Amino acid sequence: MAKLANFFGIHRRFARSINLERDFDSDDAGRGYILTDRSINLLTHIFIHSAESRTASVTTITSVYGTGKSAFANFLLSLCAPAGDPVRQIALDTAKRSLTSLQYEKLVENLPEQGFFRAIATAQREPLSYAIIRALAFRTSTSTTLSKKIKNLLAKVKDGQIVANSDALSLIQAVLSSTDQPVILVIDELGKSIEYATLHQRNDDLYLLQQIAELSLCNGRSLHLVGLLHQSFADYGYSLATAQRNEWAKIQGRLRDFSFSSQPRQMTKLIGQAIAKSLPEKDSKRISAWAKKWHKALNQCSITDISIELIAEAYPIHRSPLWFFLSLQ
Repeated sequence: MAKLANFFGIHRRFARSINLERDFDSDDAGRGYILTDRSINLLTHIFIHSAESRTASVTTITSVYGTGKSAFANFLLSLCAPAGDPVRQIALDTAKRSLTSLQYEKLVENLPEQGFFRAIATAQREPLSYAIIRALAFRTSTSTTLSKKIKNLLAKVKDGQIVANSDALSLIQAVLSSTDQPVILVIDELGKSIEYATLHQRNDDLYLLQQIAELSLCNGRSLHLVGLLHQSFADYGYSLATAQRNEWAKIQGRLRDFSFSSQPRQMTKLIGQAIAKSLPEKDSKRISAWAKKWHKALNQCSITDISIELIAEAYPIHRSPLWFFLSLQ
């Protein structure tokens, strides 16, 4: 008896979730990554539109679980590798297939040969300053004066001692002054730190993001902070008084927030590209006929931007749960 697994599988890069620290500098970050309209918009914002700014760029990416925020951040970090690193070239090759020629030229122009100082952390229920210090310690050697400063602050973090926001800001400025590389700081699960701020009534944690965004940069310095969220600041603070929630919403309003949810066409395309198929010709024709029927049904439900080919690529996912999933986007 033939099994479904004999004909269908999942491409490796889609088979597990991304962990930024574990998957740092992995070839898989760029190979096979699919740039959607949303991710192209984000990419151009960070590397093209923000490149000439004299203040730091603080960007939050907001979406529910499983929509690809961490995969995008991993791809972003691969682009920020030094020019001689294979992961950067793989990521550039992927970007070139999706960007316009002008966008690609600008992207390459704004990626320095020496790469970025890449700082990464996955936040826990902890002060935001803790996550920032752990991120800056991620790839720092132990031989420099800066490294010793990071090591001392990291020891405080591990002991649960108070680390003032001014210490985190001072450390960011020290990193900017000590390197000729632009700095990119990625905080995954940023919402965990915001949850901590909610539980402990710590408005200062959110003001720290605002303070970073207002940092004045000079001598060609560049700083990008990217935080990944599952909901808005105000939604994390649902238990707070209305006035405080409004204040949190104002802080997020001073940052640049991007929704990472995609349109049904993009989601169907992603699903199809995640599925590996090995089918006889006769079965391919049957799937095509099935896709035409579903295409007609979707049109009757006012979903008109998904082609017959995309529907066929999404097989063998049944049309009912897939339609329900798409309706949530």
